[in-house]
Amino acid sequence: MMIPRKAYPAATIRECEAPLLVAQEFDDQLMLEAAAAVAHVAEAMLQGTDKRVLLVVGTGGNGGDALYAGQMLIENGADVTAVIPGTPHTRALEQFTGEVFRYPDDLDPEFDLLIDGVAGLGAGRPLAPAVHELFLRCDCPVLAVDVPSGVNADTGEAADACVTADITVTFGGLRLAHALAPECGTVFVADIGETIDDEDTLGEYLEYSGEEELETFLAVNPHPELQGVPALPPMPHTMVQRFEPQIHDNKYTNGVLAILAGSAQYPGAGILCTGAALNTHSGLTYYVGAGEPILRHYPEVVVRESVDKLKKVDAAVIGPGRGECAEELAQVLALDVPVVVDADALTALGSSDLLKQAVRKRTATTILTPHEGEFARLSDATGTAAERARALAEDLRCTVVLKGRITAVAEWSDGDVFVATVNAGCSWGAVPGSGDVLAGIIGASLAAVHAQYPGAPRELFTPLGAVCLHALAAYLSARTPAGPAPTRASKIVDAISLAIALQLQG
Repeated sequence: MMIPRKAYPAATIRECEAPLLVAQEFDDQLMLEAAAAVAHVAEAMLQGTDKRVLLVVGTGGNGGDALYAGQMLIENGADVTAVIPGTPHTRALEQFTGEVFRYPDDLDPEFDLLIDGVAGLGAGRPLAPAVHELFLRCDCPVLAVDVPSGVNADTGEAADACVTADITVTFGGLRLAHALAPECGTVFVADIGETIDDEDTLGEYLEYSGEEELETFLAVNPHPELQGVPALPPMPHTMVQRFEPQIHDNKYTNGVLAILAGSAQYPGAGILCTGAALNTHSGLTYYVGAGEPILRHYPEVVVRESVDKLKKVDAAVIGPGRGECAEELAQVLALDVPVVVDADALTALGSSDLLKQAVRKRTATTILTPHEGEFARLSDATGTAAERARALAEDLRCTVVLKGRITAVAEWSDGDVFVATVNAGCSWGAVPGSGDVLAGIIGASLAAVHAQYPGAPRELFTPLGAVCLHALAAYLSARTPAGPAPTRASKIVDAISLAIALQLQG
């Protein structure tokens, strides 16, 4: 199954660091462990380059981490320069032997790696204009220490003048920002404190605290060259359902899905949603509506004119490119099977109190899959994406998948709400029609689970695996022999089978 990482408030991080700081055998012992982790990742990122590194150093502990890491890189042959606009950590600066600039305007911006050590667990204040301009001028990968500067560690809110990192290295456990802010890029977690207490590291103190606020998953590690970095594994993922038909399976036992997507105006949405479903499960797929465009692409689909013509189904998807569909939505919600509500069906739901009440009364799982614009039609909740998804899930007693580079998933069950986020790891899924593909993947996954485990509790019908699968398929669809290149939703559909095979390999 997918293994989550827990994300903690900054106050909890500081509280758990305190006993390790007190127990240090010499000054900066914990900081040196953190710096070694930063240096490990930096070395991996510098492979195949001239190893020209720029440190941007602030006045706090993250600046000290960056300076110590920079010195470790120098000792391994890197050419390291530091920009230090303020007063940095004294002992770390004394150890640093690279060139130091006080003003970023004096620099030639030709570097192979930029390490952000400006601020970490601060309040997410915006960068000074000159420092922000430096980050914009340097056309190279960015490695952030702890949390990218300008990103609030607890809310994930990013200032206009902030750092957007390719990779963030953090220590002991995730901060809430890592589960909420795409500006963090791919996050690696290094445990620290082993040289102080090999039994009670920072990660173990955090586990003991029991105060995690949020769980998060990484769908794709876009930096496979870093897989071997010591003690810094990416967050892993796999699907929860089985894919290979068993010895007594058939088209019905593998899950029967009904799709209400596409219209005369938007036939492509139906094609994409249906194709995604077909590539995700081995069961029967019904298409409800005028099926000629669908059958031209997928002759294995069975067409039905309307919902009342359906035989037994295990799940349904409604909304992508469907147009006005309030009446159909009411019919689908009356089915006692899991339902995915997307796109135009979300618009219908947002404008009808009767439909909202129908969702609240359902005993089967209902999954809403809005993007930010659609979410605004459904709820006026404020806060982080996770908080807003939770609020809507509580209101409608359903599961909410609030889509983005980091997708927030809130699952209501018997009055409790489980909230998690999924970092796609890449943005190749940000193409037209991608949401239609996701709806089909989720629908097929629900149908398979419903067929395999009839009467199963709501918790089994989680969309987290489907969200990860979609992100991986998007990533794979953009790969070419020469490197990544623009993709499209139909290529994401085609990549689903490979994504499943890779997930099954672990």
